[in-house]
Amino acid sequence: MKDENDLFDFSKIRERLVMTCVPADNEYVKQGAATRMIGDIAIIYRIIIEAKGDEVTSAAIRENMLKAFGITEEMLFSAALQSSQKLLPAVSMGFDEFVHHPTEETLGENFYVVTNSERVFGASAIFYPDVLSNIAEKTGCNELFIIPSSRDECIVCGSDGTVDPEGLHNHLIEMNGNLQFVPEEKYLSDSIFCYSRGSGALRCYFDEDFGKSVN
Repeated sequence: MKDENDLFDFSKIRERLVMTCVPADNEYVKQGAATRMIGDIAIIYRIIIEAKGDEVTSAAIRENMLKAFGITEEMLFSAALQSSQKLLPAVSMGFDEFVHHPTEETLGENFYVVTNSERVFGASAIFYPDVLSNIAEKTGCNELFIIPSSRDECIVCGSDGTVDPEGLHNHLIEMNGNLQFVPEEKYLSDSIFCYSRGSGALRCYFDEDFGKSVN
């Protein structure tokens, strides 16, 4: 950014926006970050101020900045969705390919990992257009289960009748309770989500009243 004032000019920051996912009770959310809630996951928005090698300087967009920008959260989401896909394109691959060392406990061919090109804050890639619908097509399933395994990635599997959502939920809670697997700063959610290929809706699996379109 050439000038500090550029941070308050939406036309100059819209190409630098990225979406990240954090828990709903995250400090950024409590302190007034512009937020979109998906169950117990909060999407927040950051401006990439500078990037040099592995070092990235960014700032969270606060709710009270939207008025200065002259935009709504819906407009912010739309802009961040577009720029995130350019800056941090989605990557999806088979689970065994992702971990590089298949074991006897392989999850199977219907399990995919969704992240971004940097594999950092990649959980938000599940909200990119066509990411979940493409996995549904690959698996031949009309519904997918989404396991928010960390802020860096999600595990996605087809609901083909052989997957037990209760078992997935219990496994997620168990993994989240082990700091060796999920460090505190990487924790995202204890909820399993379900995606419907037909409607494009994403909801908490154990909350029938909750639904949010990802289109």
